[in-house]
Amino acid sequence: MKPKELTPFEALRRSVRMVIQAAPAELRNIALLNLLTGIGPSVSLFLGKIVIDEASRLTDQGVAAPIQTLLANQTLLWCVA
Repeated sequence: MKPKELTPFEALRRSVRMVIQAAPAELRNIALLNLLTGIGPSVSLFLGKIVIDEASRLTDQGVAAPIQTLLANQTLLWCVA
């Protein structure tokens, strides 16, 4: 008897179904960890953008002491910390 040929999508669905039946908690944990590690670079880039935008906005104002002004800005300190 010849085994049934599966398309790649059907094979993937079948494999995922077997993993869900065998270890649902582990699959959930791995999915959450992958999501968290994937979000990290995006958050880092967004915070870097905020720092650059705030620093350029503050330096465009032409203040007398730009370093003290940058360090006194709460948004910049929150993004850097």
